[in-house]
Amino acid sequence: MDIFKDNIDENIKQEILTSDLIFMDAGDHLNMTYELFLISFLKKENYKGIIIFDDIKLNDDMKKVWGTLEGENIFDISHIGHWSGTGIWITDNNIQLIF
Repeated sequence: MDIFKDNIDENIKQEILTSDLIFMDAGDHLNMTYELFLISFLKKENYKGIIIFDDIKLNDDMKKVWGTLEGENIFDISHIGHWSGTGIWITDNNIQLIF
């Protein structure tokens, strides 16, 4: 589904917000539009769960996107993920990961 529009359908919105896990993979990762939209949406809606990002080290735009989450509960798991970088953002303090 294309969730990257200003007016997310209410059913899709609820499906996203009640998901325990979201995998973020948005095309070529240029200009940060989709990634920053998702981050902003999830913060605004107080999403509680796990978001996995791919390609966090792929290019300067993705490095900037990953940098916007500084101070958040984030983990760079590239060593066990993908060569272009894999990151996890946990938005629920009750979730703990063991590596």
